[in-house]
Amino acid sequence: MRVAKRRRGAQRRSRGAGIALLALWLASCGGEDAGAGRSPGAPVSVETFEVALDVVRDSYEAVGTIRPRVSAKVASQVMATIESVAVEPGDAVAAGQLLAALDDRDLRAEYDRARADHDRFRRLLEKNAVTQAELDAVESRFRVAQAALSYAEIRAPFAGIVVQKLCDAGDMAVPGKSLFEIEGANAFRVETPVPERFGRFVSVGTPTEVSIDATGERCSGSIGEVVPSADAKTRSVLVKIDAACREPLQTGGFARAHLTVGERPALTVPPAALQRTGQLTFVYAIRDRRAAMRLVKLGPALGERVEVLSGLEPGDRVVVHAARELADGQLVEERAPDAAPPALEGSG
Repeated sequence: MRVAKRRRGAQRRSRGAGIALLALWLASCGGEDAGAGRSPGAPVSVETFEVALDVVRDSYEAVGTIRPRVSAKVASQVMATIESVAVEPGDAVAAGQLLAALDDRDLRAEYDRARADHDRFRRLLEKNAVTQAELDAVESRFRVAQAALSYAEIRAPFAGIVVQKLCDAGDMAVPGKSLFEIEGANAFRVETPVPERFGRFVSVGTPTEVSIDATGERCSGSIGEVVPSADAKTRSVLVKIDAACREPLQTGGFARAHLTVGERPALTVPPAALQRTGQLTFVYAIRDRRAAMRLVKLGPALGERVEVLSGLEPGDRVVVHAARELADGQLVEERAPDAAPPALEGSG
């Protein structure tokens, strides 16, 4: 029992010493000038900021991937040997430009036979030697052969960049097998999954911003598409953001989307009002024409302000600039504040 009493006594002495040290630190913040600062005849000129509740836009940073807005995998419509390839990866192509040519000998022979039959049946119909139905059947075969011959030339479906070449001269082109992959130039989207709890805040046309780590650019953009169903595994909604960036983008690159997901009230102060010593953060609030030290607990940075979670109330005036070093209880003289910083944005 004596040991327990001694421990309790040591704990009380430790707490008492801690309180005494804190009081000593508060008393010494102004140094030797503190006593002079409290003199009514020596006020310190200060600039103040009035604390008020601001509307903060909460944001959510979503990790996304850069995708082309327009892309296509080009395949052959007929089976034939590839005779020549006209482009390489990285080449810019115009809409309708030749990408590859197929061996068209068999296709051309079929076209020539179908055309000859078509011309012959037209002459026979004029002599009433065949029926209109017979001519229609021959004419249909001729049109099929004509279309097949046009497929011997593989052309770009739109203007863009060749990003993949999946064939070489001598390969066999088969319907459905990709030969080239083309992406539209200078038109990209950032695709990002957004938690379903934020789904009600994202809609087509909503402006947002996108950060590209590779270039260091923060681009403006807007939501171009929202997939209407959520992913059952990740419980997220796929959002596609149209980004307008000055620097060139690369498909598959890393991006961050900054989405507004609500608004809330918050107390904020300029960073210039904050002072730190060790792990303590405090401000000087004005009370009865004197500087009163207030310990504060901070939240996230909100643009050009910092959120204050505790330690201040709406209407408090805090010092953002002083003509000389302040101390707790210092007599001050306020001067007009500068213009307030712009709108705020937070993180959710």
